[in-house]
Amino acid sequence: MRTSGPVIFVGCSLREADFENCHFSCALFDECELVLTNFGHGNYRGCDLCGNDLSAVTGIKNLRSVIINRYQLAQFAEAMASELDVTFGDDLPAE
Repeated sequence: MRTSGPVIFVGCSLREADFENCHFSCALFDECELVLTNFGHGNYRGCDLCGNDLSAVTGIKNLRSVIINRYQLAQFAEAMASELDVTFGDDLPAE
């Protein structure tokens, strides 16, 4: 999908949607369900993801130069840790 102007997704269920080779620069996602939504290779520069739960999105490495709120940073980090299969030390069994 390639957009030629601003695109707005409002209140959409995009659960398990797969965006691959999409050009969503300057797009807006507002109050959308993004559980297991995959942001594959594409252009998301300037894409506004404010107001969405980002904790369960995939393809986080492709979301360079997007716009988020500061409180979403923890969600962004959670998605990245999941995608990178990070193990937390306090989750390891005691030896």
